[in-house]
Amino acid sequence: MKKYYFFGIIGLIVLLLAGFFIFTAEETSDNGAVPAPSGEGAKTSADAGDQTAPQPSGSQTSPKSGLTKPSSSGATSSKNQGRIIFALKDEFVSLDQIDSILFTINEIQVQNPSKGWITVMSGSKVFDLIKIYKSGSPEFLSEVNIDPGAYTQLRISAGPIRIVRRGSSVSEEAKLPSGELKIPARISVAKGENSSVEIDILSEKSIHTATDGKYIFLPVLRVETKSNVTSFQVRQNIVTIIGGAGMYDATYGMDENGILKDGYRLSPAAKLEIVDDKIKIIPQ
Repeated sequence: MKKYYFFGIIGLIVLLLAGFFIFTAEETSDNGAVPAPSGEGAKTSADAGDQTAPQPSGSQTSPKSGLTKPSSSGATSSKNQGRIIFALKDEFVSLDQIDSILFTINEIQVQNPSKGWITVMSGSKVFDLIKIYKSGSPEFLSEVNIDPGAYTQLRISAGPIRIVRRGSSVSEEAKLPSGELKIPARISVAKGENSSVEIDILSEKSIHTATDGKYIFLPVLRVETKSNVTSFQVRQNIVTIIGGAGMYDATYGMDENGILKDGYRLSPAAKLEIVDDKIKIIPQ
């Protein structure tokens, strides 16, 4: 009797276990999936769709070129063009009796052999060359989108040059023999890429005095161009150019007749006078 009682209990346990497994399988089938565990790593597809990547604050950067665009430039971008930034700097060394050299630029153009002259900056801007030197950084001139190709010359239209002596509040105009600075250069522009042009005016090598004490400004300047510039930034009118391959690096100086010459600088020992509004070298 006890033997049959024992087997009956074993059978009941087997039936209960079978019923439990059948019930669990049916519940899983009805839900269609096993619920994901809750916690830090759990995300639903709806939640993922609502996520927004945080955007960097400050200046916006182009995903193609890394170019930081100055807000005031007004340049219109084009996928079929490349971009050039122009900057002005000064490697001024020592002019103890001068506080400011105010250099006016009215216009900058570049020349393409087939398209002629193209304006890349217009509207007069005045730059204090000594202030630029003291800042240690190039100052923003212009940036422009331009068709790809080779550009072989720069033309700068310069306005009055005014000089403020140390301790004075009055500026004096320096005699400039020519307001047009036509500079051979090599600028390469590629579609979707950035290029740069830095114009370095060497003030100490440019300024002279006539026998009557009036200032004469014979610009000596260095032009450096780069292609494939990684990026540039303009902040508070100061330009930072990052990367790039050097294309051109040359120095030009203006003579007393207003002609720019490769590698030229008028001797600082030369004696000058202004006669009939023209600069003359006094023979020694």
